Amino acid sequence: MIEAMSIEPDSPQFERVPAGKGIRSDLDAWMRTLQSSDTSDLPSHPSFLFFRHVGIEMAIAASDVASVEAIGFTHRVPHRTDKIFRGLAASNGELIPLVMLEGLLQLPESKCSQDRVPRLVVMESLNGGGRWSMVVDVVHGVDMSDADTWESCEKTIASVIGMIPTRHGASRLLDSAELCRLASEVLQ
Repeated sequence: MIEAMSIEPDSPQFERVPAGKGIRSDLDAWMRTLQSSDTSDLPSHPSFLFFRHVGIEMAIAASDVASVEAIGFTHRVPHRTDKIFRGLAASNGELIPLVMLEGLLQLPESKCSQDRVPRLVVMESLNGGGRWSMVVDVVHGVDMSDADTWESCEKTIASVIGMIPTRHGASRLLDSAELCRLASEVLQ
């Protein structure tokens, strides 16, 4: 099961979020905390961004996520009609390639759930290939997980390397390196 992260409010790693900033500020604060080099007070379990997309619970290493934000403007690229590469998304003043996760992983199309709160997840390419982004339906948050609790699974979805039990159900753990490789192939 996911272990709850306990950081005291007076800890140097805890950053207070101004009231009214919402989930974006909460996620940004957690991402900064989990990606910081000064994590000596944290357990030695890896941290993940947990989310749902097309009805499937998923997780990805938090260290490979550059940001999670509300969806702003997206722009089509002229003369480029592709079901996976959808154009460019605006993120903090930059235009970043937007990839459709369901196309990248060849997921079955699903109806949108009623509790859908789409978020733009910006990924940092592991091999220095830059950033790319994807839209997910619901972001649950960032948390740690003990690798001893992970389960193996059938490889029915590309890039899945295991299952992590969570309160939202079993989350498919995505291999960041494989995702980045697939995205870079699409973007060439």
